[in-house]
Amino acid sequence: MNDEADKKEDDVILEPDEENADGAIQDKLKSLREKLRACEKEKTEYLTGWQRARADFINFKKEEDDRLARAVQNARAQVVLRILPTLDSLDRALSIVVKESNQSALQTGVENIRAQLIKALTELEVSEISETGVLFNPEIHQAMEAVSVERAKDDGKVLEILEKGYIMSRTTVRPARVRVGKWTDGQK
Repeated sequence: MNDEADKKEDDVILEPDEENADGAIQDKLKSLREKLRACEKEKTEYLTGWQRARADFINFKKEEDDRLARAVQNARAQVVLRILPTLDSLDRALSIVVKESNQSALQTGVENIRAQLIKALTELEVSEISETGVLFNPEIHQAMEAVSVERAKDDGKVLEILEKGYIMSRTTVRPARVRVGKWTDGQK
């Protein structure tokens, strides 16, 4: 390839003028050819480096996607492992109900299952949104109904929880469905 470039470069004919000697032009031409070769070499090095960096990035991205997928799978497995004992308890409670028609045994079994679920959720940093009398917050509440209130201080406050909401590590998993007070200045 360099031979072809040299031949093309040799085709360039510079005619000396009276002030420049033929040797000076040839020296300048030789210097320009050397700079051109250096630039082509540098260009090739940059291109090769860029291609290598791009391939490394693509490989990194694939590895990171795989790592993330494994982490999500592990997290799911941990959730399932924490819930399975509760399922086992529910199965035992149902088998007791089938064998005995004892309501107190059923109540005790259901209470134990609820306690296990609460424990599993607490271990997963999940907490309930179930407080009434607080100001409505659209980040954690979903208004299902606005109810007229007699006092202005109850305007915009959560009056009743229709369905509990849950927060996990400061992120709302499910907003609480609530009834919200709306003061209408005595008008109905």
